[in-house]
Amino acid sequence: MGGVTGEPRSVVFHGTATVLFGLMETTPLGSTELQVSRLGFGAARIDADPEEEVATLLHRTLDLGINLIDTADCYALREERIGRALESRRQEMVLATKCGCLSDEVQGVAYSRAVIKEDVENSLR
Repeated sequence: MGGVTGEPRSVVFHGTATVLFGLMETTPLGSTELQVSRLGFGAARIDADPEEEVATLLHRTLDLGINLIDTADCYALREERIGRALESRRQEMVLATKCGCLSDEVQGVAYSRAVIKEDVENSLR
């Protein structure tokens, strides 16, 4: 069963105060025992901002109860940035990564067994 975590809060992103929500609702992730927030954080665009701003954004995301972070190996260095920023809070998040696409680091046939295996191994680093 899902639940509710956190307290009512507001957050400041890029100087603009925004009340996002009251309490964050969680739900089981599929048939696993993992509880994830109903809202997730999409990390596709975190490469343009300075590392310190990305770290602040990610910490605030977790502080607000959003624990599902969506990324992909083909998003270049996003996974590494997330890992550095949230190293001390790893147990608080669920990192969902997509795999199978080609990138500068991964070559071959898109979505083939070999490419998926290499993407997963890269993501686990």
